[in-house]
Amino acid sequence: MYSIAIVGAKNSGKTTLVEKLLQSLSEQGMKCMSKKHTSHHHAFDTTGKDSERHRKAGAKLTIATNPGEFAIFSEQNNALQNKIIQAICSEFDICLIEGDKFSDVDKILLTRNITEIDSEKIEHIIASYGDDKTKLTDNHFETDSIDKLVTFIITQSKMHITAGEPQ
Repeated sequence: MYSIAIVGAKNSGKTTLVEKLLQSLSEQGMKCMSKKHTSHHHAFDTTGKDSERHRKAGAKLTIATNPGEFAIFSEQNNALQNKIIQAICSEFDICLIEGDKFSDVDKILLTRNITEIDSEKIEHIIASYGDDKTKLTDNHFETDSIDKLVTFIITQSKMHITAGEPQ
């Protein structure tokens, strides 16, 4: 599976771009998953619900299920999270990550509000997206050129698969 992060400043359009990419990539027959990274601490579980009570009672990992979906809650444990993510990822072609500027995966940098972040410290930028170009990459996609960006991402994913690179 190929992972690529969509990064940029607050309110730069990351969520909107991820939504458009997921829709277009899915229409192209790609099996997609997404991961939302946040640097802010907030509870994913609901206070007082059974799953949260299980964790407070000592469960290191809790899975909540209903007929339509499931969720996994755990305390911060990178080794465990990586194992779970690897198992899940084997079922997908592409993972779009919203945020996570400092991971080791390829990144698309949104140029809207770019002066609000220190983009020079972000590594692995393979493309930019937005009205303004950046000197950090030669691959730039104008706002709303989703089809060209999707083609670029699919090409990148095939190159990584061909090279046998784990993502």
